[in-house]
Amino acid sequence: MTVSLGSGAFGVRLQVVNRTAPRRSRPASSTGYGLIGAAERAGLFGGSFDAGRDADGDWVARLSLPPGAALAAEAPRMQEAR
Repeated sequence: MTVSLGSGAFGVRLQVVNRTAPRRSRPASSTGYGLIGAAERAGLFGGSFDAGRDADGDWVARLSLPPGAALAAEAPRMQEAR
């Protein structure tokens, strides 16, 4: 697995590349919101999320958040603390 993280004037970008693993006979069970939840959460802050196989067959997930998204995420917590 390779994880790349960058930040700057463009905001924050995260990419995770997971080399292709042998197929399982059964799908793994899930208890979370998964890829749909990640995309919804990124969208709440004006960002984007996508995931899928690349040309080599590896699984790639990409998250991009605009500048100030972290501050927007903290705003509700700061208001609750008042």
